[in-house]
Amino acid sequence: MNLQIYNQIKTLHEFDQVNKNKKIVEHYNSRFYAVQMLLDFIIENYLSKNADCMILITGFKGKGKSSLALRFLLEYQKKRPDLFVGGVRKNLKEKIIFESNPLLIKERVATLPKQSMLIFDEGARFLLAEDWNKKSNKKLKKVFAEIRTQNNIYIVNCPYKIRDIDKKYVGSLFEFWIHVFDWDKAVCFRRNANPILNDFDLEVFEKKIKFIPNTMGDKRWKEIRQLMMQNSKTYFISLKWGVIPKKIYSRYEELRFKAVFGDIEKARQLEQMKEEIELKKEELKKQRLLAESERINLKFLKIREEIEKIKNPVKKKISVLDEKIKKVLEGTEIKKQDSTTEQTTQTEQTA
Repeated sequence: MNLQIYNQIKTLHEFDQVNKNKKIVEHYNSRFYAVQMLLDFIIENYLSKNADCMILITGFKGKGKSSLALRFLLEYQKKRPDLFVGGVRKNLKEKIIFESNPLLIKERVATLPKQSMLIFDEGARFLLAEDWNKKSNKKLKKVFAEIRTQNNIYIVNCPYKIRDIDKKYVGSLFEFWIHVFDWDKAVCFRRNANPILNDFDLEVFEKKIKFIPNTMGDKRWKEIRQLMMQNSKTYFISLKWGVIPKKIYSRYEELRFKAVFGDIEKARQLEQMKEEIELKKEELKKQRLLAESERINLKFLKIREEIEKIKNPVKKKISVLDEKIKKVLEGTEIKKQDSTTEQTTQTEQTA
């Protein structure tokens, strides 16, 4: 699909006039033709050129982010049935990942055939600007940079606003950003290649569309789409995805339930392990302190012994000197007494 045809279809689409063009209706034969158009564009401009494509989906909880991602899988199956042998439901476990462990992500991607589609469901916490410096998140970012060379389509569901995501990763990781405003109402933007400007031209929301209601009717939705198309150069197309077949959505819920509660059990086990490790650390700390105390006591005793060894000879020498001094003093005293006696005798004789 070249850009000229795409722009013709987009204009008709945003003004709800696609049904007037029989060629488009016959070609896509689906109310989800906008999703198919986006996939055609990705296949032609990315996958066929041996490049990958990463799509970020944002939106509030319960608005249909996961359903939109599942719609991409269903429509991609029509284009690449060889990657979905047995159908989407049978392959869902391999096509959706709930883990945030870098090694598990690398292993999952390594097992995928080329040009596969992989959904990271609610898996973009590591992209938040407030958590960018966490060690685990740094590892995840490194993994996402590495898996981008595998020639696949990656869809990342994120329950946060795009402004909450670290700017470095919005621009470097994602080719497309889809924001889900309400059920069956989403818009898709394609990244601006200019390295110094806003990646997805977010100013259009501040300048042209300041208020968007949480729920909106078709009339207001049409107005918003047209305003975005006319004022945003990165605006690509609006999307609908409808209701996902019950069997497929039930299978998705089953996988998500196992992943969430499996993670809770793992978290409990990890907490117990952490507590045990902390207790062992405390015990080791006490043992080290006792060992250090004993070592100091032994060293002190050795020093005392050394002092005693030095003191004993000194004591002997001092006692010998004391004896000598005593004898000298005693001799001096005797001489003084003798001298006094002699003087007394001489005085008596003279008298």
